Formats: sequence, structure tokens, C-alpha cells
Amino acid sequence: MKTVRILRAILNSYKSRSWNVLIVFIISYIIMGFVVIFIVGAFHPYVSTRGSTDLLECRYTVSLNTAQPYEYFERFYENDQIRNNRHFEMQARCKDYESFLTVCTVVSENHEVILTQLLSGRLHFTEEETEKARAAAIVTPDLGRVGSVINTELFGELEVVGVMDDIRTGIIYVPYSLCLEKQINFHSFSFVVPSRLNYSQIRDLENFVRSDINVVYFQGPAPTLSTIRNSFWATLPEFIFIILITVIMLLFFAQYMAVKNKRIYALFCVLGESKAGIMYLMLLERAFIALISMSVASVLHYILKNRLHNIMKLPNCNMIFIDYILVAVSFCMITLLVSIPYGIHFVRSRQTVLLKQSD
Repeated sequence: MKTVRILRAILNSYKSRSWNVLIVFIISYIIMGFVVIFIVGAFHPYVSTRGSTDLLECRYTVSLNTAQPYEYFERFYENDQIRNNRHFEMQARCKDYESFLTVCTVVSENHEVILTQLLSGRLHFTEEETEKARAAAIVTPDLGRVGSVINTELFGELEVVGVMDDIRTGIIYVPYSLCLEKQINFHSFSFVVPSRLNYSQIRDLENFVRSDINVVYFQGPAPTLSTIRNSFWATLPEFIFIILITVIMLLFFAQYMAVKNKRIYALFCVLGESKAGIMYLMLLERAFIALISMSVASVLHYILKNRLHNIMKLPNCNMIFIDYILVAVSFCMITLLVSIPYGIHFVRSRQTVLLKQSD
């Protein structure tokens, strides 16, 4: 309670000595905080790519130690992320005559759209081909061209209805109903979640998948070391710019207000308050003002974020509550750091001289 009363007295001192300056100071802090939040929300990769639907950030692959029938994979649909998938595909490595084929089949509601580039024909099976197990195939260029018929040991004759623009070889997609009819067992599967998962969701998903005793491999869209390095160096100038502008503005406003209000701190010193106590009060005052300003700035940004992004032709902002908390805490920490040098200089000064200067 003592600290609260002292803090209130400090703020009242600001009000009584320079109310207009205090208003400008608070508004400037809010604008500063708003600009920092906007930059983070619009340009920081972790925030701007949240909710991304890019395949590279949403695709997962799982391998089994033994091939399993189609029905086996239904157990994985107990997980919400897998059940709500945009794409679910199973693969089998099979010997066909003297060569090996990777047989793939897609289970989805959009007529089995295959996630690759099209060279010719189409990348999906029709409803009739899917429901009636038609002998149709979509293949890599080495296996045939559209309209040709290829002969396989597993499925017999298959009509090629599409050719993938793919450098891989020996890959063939067939309707899942045909795989059921031929009782094909699959060694692996891949799926695409609706949008990019956060680290906690990826960990929960991996724990669920690996709980199956037959799972030997789980791969998600985790970045490689080179990707992490490239991302770091690409965003480093952005962080330096944000920190530099923030520090300069905080130094100017915080020290200006401290000079305007140094009389009350000098009185505390003369009345016997310890140097550590004075330093604590100065830092507490700055942290309090920064926290209140960032709270207001966060609310304003939450209300206006998508409007600003639309005006500037930027993607919608994906900031969530925890992002605002992290930015606010970082802002407060920078405020405290830039205030420490002035605080040290202040407590080492002669307080009677400061009192005379502030009259």
C-alpha cells in the first residue's frame, strides 16, 4: 500500500506541475506502442505466417514398420488435426514385374485432388472412377502419357487420365476403391492440416501419432538449420530498427519527464529514502506508465488492425493474446533498461542542488 500511495503522489506531482506535458507524454507512449505492435503484427514472420495454408507448412508424413490395410489407418482419425485434414494420402511400395512402383491413393471429399503440378490431363479422379473402382491412373512421365494404357501386375491394365509434372519416377495414383478391391497394404501416409500448427499443437500431434506401435517415422514441416539461419538474418535488420527507434523515443520521453518531476524524488532522498528505494520507485513509475500505455495501444491495435492492413494492402493480422502480452512485456523491459543509467546518475547527484534547480 505504501508503494501505491507513493506512486499516486508521483503521478499527482506530474499532474500539478505539467498536466499538458503529461498528456502529451502518455499519448506519445501509446502511439509508440501502437507502432511497435503494428510492425510486429505486420512483418514478423512468426506472426505474419500464423494460420498459413501453405502446403510446405501444413503437410505431415508418417511411416510404418509393416504395411497395413486401408482400415488400419482409420484409427488416426481420432485426432482432431487429422480428422479435419484438407488432404489424406496413403502410399505403398510394391514390386511390379521387374520394377518397383510407389502406389498412392488419396482419400478426400474433393474427388481426390493430387497435390502436385500438372503436366497433362487432370490431377483428380471423377466421382464415377472413385465409386466404381475404375481402372484409371495418374502417373509420373516415365510411366506413360494421357490416353495410353499401362499394364501392371497389381491392377492389370490402367488407362492414364493424368500425368504429373514431377521429376520423381515410378509413382502411380489410383482410386482408393481400386486399392480396396485389390487389398493393397500401405507403408506410409501423409496428410495436410487446415492451417499451420503452433509448436504445442505439433508436439501433441506427434505424441498421438507415435503412440501407435507401428509408427517408426514422423516428419512435419520443421525448418532446417539453414532455413532458421536465413530467417534470422532476413529479420535481423527489422528487429534492430524496431529496438533502435523504441530506445531513442523512450530515452527522450522518459528522461524528459524525469527531469520535469525530479523535485519529488529529491524530496524523498532528503527525507531519508535510500538510494535503492529511489531507484525502485523511478523504475516502477516508468514500468507502470509503459504498461498502461501498451494496454491501451494493444486494445486500439486489436480494434483497428485489419482495417489498417487493408488500407496498406497487407494480409490480415494474425496476432493473438499471447503476442500482445509478449510485445507489452518487451516494451516495458526496454523502458526499464533505458531508464537505469538516468536513475544511477540521479541517485548519485546532490539532492539539495536538484531541489534548487527544480524550483
